[in-house]
Amino acid sequence: MKKLLIGCALLVVVVGIGIAVGSYFFVYKPLSDAYAEVTAFAEEYNRVEQQVENTRPYPIPANGLLDAAQVERFVAVQRDIRSQLGEEYQRMEDKYRSKKGSDMGVMDYLSFFTDMRGLILEAKRAQVEAINRQGFSMEEYRWVRRSCYQALGADIANSAIDEIVRAAKQSDISGVDLSKLEESKTQTAPQHNIDLLKPYRDEWQNWAPYGWLGI
Repeated sequence: MKKLLIGCALLVVVVGIGIAVGSYFFVYKPLSDAYAEVTAFAEEYNRVEQQVENTRPYPIPANGLLDAAQVERFVAVQRDIRSQLGEEYQRMEDKYRSKKGSDMGVMDYLSFFTDMRGLILEAKRAQVEAINRQGFSMEEYRWVRRSCYQALGADIANSAIDEIVRAAKQSDISGVDLSKLEESKTQTAPQHNIDLLKPYRDEWQNWAPYGWLGI
């Protein structure tokens, strides 16, 4: 009986060690590596964004109305991004189509951004160059982008990349709150904005891949 108890105890210890080792290699280490890569990505993403020349604060209109010039400038940015991406645009579009509508958790997004890091940064650089040509600040551009997508009835006004980069800035990737991405689905655009975006209802699908990424 004593030998049996000792054997059982040893088995429990071995199993416990196995679980601990497995947890490290299959759970903790991949998670830790993903967080480290996303943090490095966020730092580079922020460095690129800091190249936006217009840093003036943008007072968001209380009535939430876009003007025609803002829409035209926003559309010009979208067209420039696609033009600068060239053949890489198709790769981004394929990824977007494969993920669109899927139920992605935080780890899914971390894996996606790790895989697409180079292309996302290339699109971000193209965006910043286009924003500078159109005289946007990032504050104005984000508001115009959100308002345009809402007017188009799209559910990509808020992006996972914005939330993940925000969390990385605060060294708290584990605190990523993807529920914020649902906010855009509950807001209704002013009819004025909807009318301004009507001429672009067919074209906006071309922007969706990088709009989904917050670019």
